[in-house]
Amino acid sequence: MKHAHQIQFERAKKIRLYAILTYVLSPLPLLLNPILGRGITYGLVVSLIVTGFTLSFKYQCPACGQVFHITKNPKKLTICQNCKTRLI
Repeated sequence: MKHAHQIQFERAKKIRLYAILTYVLSPLPLLLNPILGRGITYGLVVSLIVTGFTLSFKYQCPACGQVFHITKNPKKLTICQNCKTRLI
């Protein structure tokens, strides 16, 4: 049976993927620059980057709140180095 910390970390792993996807797709509105106009396009790019940045802070230890680096593989991250809580 999974503990509450493990369930919360599973959710954090999904949010990590959304953050990476947001970072990758943030330049996409620049392709629509002639259609949307310069101000709207740059506003979309900035908002997507800020959204990805905000989501990356949700990739954290559910017990102590230590934020893990977004590039750290969740399969290799089994124990929090700060509080020694089992994550998987």
